[in-house]
Amino acid sequence: MIRILCALSAVVLGATAVLAQSSAIKERKEIMEKFSNDNKVMTAMVKGEAPFDGAKASALLAPWEAAMKKYVTLFPDDSKTGDKTRAKPELWQKKADFETKATEFIKAVNDAKGATGSADAFKVAFANVSKACDNCHEPYRGPRVP
Repeated sequence: MIRILCALSAVVLGATAVLAQSSAIKERKEIMEKFSNDNKVMTAMVKGEAPFDGAKASALLAPWEAAMKKYVTLFPDDSKTGDKTRAKPELWQKKADFETKATEFIKAVNDAKGATGSADAFKVAFANVSKACDNCHEPYRGPRVP
């Protein structure tokens, strides 16, 4: 009976670890998907492909700071692989730099939120948000995993 309980405990602990890993990667992907979808709307405004709507841009950007603060916590050591993660190993090796880049992203987002009063100001501020995205994606995001 004790052997059965020990075996079951081991299975449960293993399953819990896999679920925790999967959960962190899933949450990371959900946050990035939201950013991507919102980014498409705002990029269309900046390019003149959609009318500029400062209130809409502000509403889209509103949750980004909290989402990024959560995002940086979603990289435990057991989430380096699996679930088609695109995170490069360098992210774990240079975590302080990753966190600095996240802080720079948050600053750019807050600046863009403050610039939603005019299309011209938003265009400049949103370019900095895009640059902040690229500054992190280039060193820490790998290609799509098939």
